[in-house]
Amino acid sequence: MFLEHIGLKSKEMIAFAKQLHETIGRAPHFGKASTVAKVKDVLKKIDSSTNRDVEGSCHVFFIELVSQLCFGYKAPDKDLIKLLFDTIFTCKPGGIILSTGKLSYKMEKDTVPVIRSCLLQLLLNLNSDAVKEYLRQYLAKSEQVIGRNESDKCQLYLLCIKCFQDTIHAKHEHKPLQERTGIASHVLEMADKYFRSHNFDNSLEYIEAVAHTRYGLVIAREALHTEVTQPECAINTMLLTAVKNVCTCPIINQLDDSTANGPIIFLLKELAKRYGMSFLKQASKRHIWLLPPQLKTTKEEASPDMYMVYEASYCRMRNIVADAVYLNKFEELQNVLNGSDASDFLNLALHEIVVLGWQRLNQMPKVIEKLRTVITNCGYKLTENMRNMATILLQSQDNFVLLSVPSQNPLHRLLLSVVIHTAVVMFSKMSTSLLQPFVKMLTNPAALVDLYVPTMPDDILSHIGTAIIGIGTYYECPNGHPYVVTECGRPTQKFTCPVCHEDIGGINHQPVPRNATIDVTQRGDRTQRGYALPAPEKRSSDPAPERQLSAIACCLIRILMHSALFWTSNSNTLASDAVKQLMKSSSSAPQVLLSHLEKDFETLTKAIKRNELESSVLVHALLQHIYYSRSPQDISSASQLQTSAQRSQWELEFQSFISPVLKNMEQNIKVAMKSILNDDKKEYGRLMHIVHEKSIADRKDSHNPKTHAWAYHPNLSIENVGAVFQAQNLQSSCPILSKFLQQEHVLRATQYIPDIFKLQQLLYQHFNHRLDRTVASSKSIGDFVKQV
Repeated sequence: MFLEHIGLKSKEMIAFAKQLHETIGRAPHFGKASTVAKVKDVLKKIDSSTNRDVEGSCHVFFIELVSQLCFGYKAPDKDLIKLLFDTIFTCKPGGIILSTGKLSYKMEKDTVPVIRSCLLQLLLNLNSDAVKEYLRQYLAKSEQVIGRNESDKCQLYLLCIKCFQDTIHAKHEHKPLQERTGIASHVLEMADKYFRSHNFDNSLEYIEAVAHTRYGLVIAREALHTEVTQPECAINTMLLTAVKNVCTCPIINQLDDSTANGPIIFLLKELAKRYGMSFLKQASKRHIWLLPPQLKTTKEEASPDMYMVYEASYCRMRNIVADAVYLNKFEELQNVLNGSDASDFLNLALHEIVVLGWQRLNQMPKVIEKLRTVITNCGYKLTENMRNMATILLQSQDNFVLLSVPSQNPLHRLLLSVVIHTAVVMFSKMSTSLLQPFVKMLTNPAALVDLYVPTMPDDILSHIGTAIIGIGTYYECPNGHPYVVTECGRPTQKFTCPVCHEDIGGINHQPVPRNATIDVTQRGDRTQRGYALPAPEKRSSDPAPERQLSAIACCLIRILMHSALFWTSNSNTLASDAVKQLMKSSSSAPQVLLSHLEKDFETLTKAIKRNELESSVLVHALLQHIYYSRSPQDISSASQLQTSAQRSQWELEFQSFISPVLKNMEQNIKVAMKSILNDDKKEYGRLMHIVHEKSIADRKDSHNPKTHAWAYHPNLSIENVGAVFQAQNLQSSCPILSKFLQQEHVLRATQYIPDIFKLQQLLYQHFNHRLDRTVASSKSIGDFVKQV
């Protein structure tokens, strides 16, 4: 460990390594304070006699030693716990805490007291009743640091709750859902008993009960989703009973007019945030108790106006259009269209007021006709493209996919708002060089046939080159996607192509039809120009990067691209034929593009761990950023997309351009969602406000830990860390972590290597180092394990 973190780059370091070895002895006990104190002394000597570059390595080494060796196997001695407490809490002789510091080998006082979770998490990982006294000490010392600051005290208890929850999640996250439901049932039963016999307090036991309840309800969320989406999988009855008991307990659940809090509120947030409001309502039909009467509404829930991300600028135009349509006041609309840049928002307002209200306006043909006349005769402020777009929105909706009715499908309503918003932003920024690929999709899709369209896959085989020659025989699927057959080079198994899902491989050393061998050395670069994604039903919904694009950026670009093409395919017949030719599809272009958009949104929800509504909010926040921001003007050649290199350059430039939205994705979604929910023209039910925690910060008791105990916080997991990592585009600044996250699923499997060796030994012993092929092909590993 010393070699790994500090190294032996000089004679001086070799001497310190020897000194460390001599000081702690051959069989040191790292659970004792005396051993750790000796290590600290050596590290201080290294620090004082070398340059500052070594200081960081010493810090990392000390933390690694404490976490892996001191807390690795069993609870450390009391003296060691006291030593570590003294490291992060500096006290007067009377026990009053003066300051806080880092968990380090030397005292580093904070100028401002900071409560850190490192030692807390180490104590929790021990999972022993013996450490509860230490946890109480940690809370008591932390409360001394905070004093009477209620806000900081609230944050302290939230920190403890999240640490408890993350600890139990990390312990069981790799277990099958069936096993986790059993664990969840148990912790929920125990927590329910505690809540029914104790009032709210700040004790360690109460914090633990809240954390265990939150964990159990997260598992219940997964189980409820499985039950609804896979009817053959019935939910565990013990879990369902435990969930119902804790969610209907009147002591812990508060649902009066002034507040809404408790486990039931947390479960509703988990379901809606992860799977959407429509799923929540679907699940509540199966389990009536899931949606308490206080949160139900007899009115139809209003559809969110996603264009409220522009707030007052858009709101003014929407009000003007509404006055013209419903009050026959056209003067202000005429004035705006003839003298204001706000006319860019006209089509957004037409969609919200006219398209979504088409059934009511069907009875008002004269109003619609007058609206058409005003828009047709307006001045130069409304460009030809914007005018044509308004005309399409005001015409009969029967021939426009998604505009007819409007659709009762909540996802389709969200998709339509994204399509129209994309078209409006791109039409208003047509001179911007960076946006030319999207502009071409709106105005001249036929030109894209010979260009390298963004996010389309490269010919991977051409990039690998001669490095792969000699490891097998290479084949192509019917659509030209390469794969390799190792060993003898002739296939003995059938699979499906991971790109287009055609049959590949073969049986009895014969390839399946339409699969042919290829010569890698003579093949050349076969990267396809134009549109090269497979049919929507053959696309994977798993997030994946493309070249140097992060998975999230790739998905967002495809949403904008498919939205632009979707609008174009509905604009006129010639454009629709051009889009159809570009996509090499024999089906209806709008229907195919709609399916692509559905797939894109499914992928985005997985990538950012959000529901469809919040994924849509992110796209609208991105479009708002594009509308208001100035893009770089020095990449005109890259936006031409005439070579694969230009495509790669454009993708990097566009990813950099949208990076502010992705780096602050959490905050951007919150701000946009707040603007949407604050829309005074919409009546959202109480449930909508609760799910999105609109009013928590405004409440008088916002500094009460009980208020925030049931707030929504995603679990600390590899998946969520990966989503943040991709959103902030940290691949270049953290290359090692990037490689780890890419290969995490492989590295995770290494935990089973000892079991694999054990199985191998059992196989050798049982079959005496010889195994008949017939026996091997007729038995599974499960059959063998049952035998032994």
